[in-house]
Amino acid sequence: MRRQISLIDIQSYYSRVLCPYVFRYTLEDNSVVTIIFRMENFCHLLGIHHIKNIPDYKAIKGYTNIAKGNITIESLKKTDKKEFQKIYPRLYAFNQLSSLLLRGKAFLFDRSKASSVIKADFLLARENKDLHLHLFIVKSSLDSNVYAPMSFIPVAVKSKVAYKYTMNQEEKKIKYLEIYYKN
Repeated sequence: MRRQISLIDIQSYYSRVLCPYVFRYTLEDNSVVTIIFRMENFCHLLGIHHIKNIPDYKAIKGYTNIAKGNITIESLKKTDKKEFQKIYPRLYAFNQLSSLLLRGKAFLFDRSKASSVIKADFLLARENKDLHLHLFIVKSSLDSNVYAPMSFIPVAVKSKVAYKYTMNQEEKKIKYLEIYYKN
């Protein structure tokens, strides 16, 4: 039996465990990748944008509507059951993002090598016993090393596409990770 999940619980995890912190990776070549989670990235990470006819689901409006209970798992399911089934793995595995951030591997991401539409600069990936976890990040601005989380995709280990996103990508060894509280 699957555990019960709610968008409020997932949002609580996001706002308590991820948003207050900065994740700063120094790579083996001494380049730096800094990941900052913001409230406005939340709905996109969950894949809510794939469900059509959900009003005010983007950025801060979406975050607020989840907090108010206007957008729920039930409303997503009722609006578009087929798309909901596609994003459900993201919802179910979202609480594993912290382990991905702590123990994942970094890759430069070239979407053409993965036959993917995801536009990202880097990928953090981790395999656990059941899932391959993927966090795609994109540079916030050209003149900084700050990246925003763009997409979170868990894939079943037994899936034919389990290695789709990491195969043929250039791994960048992580020298160390610093986590500090945002000011």
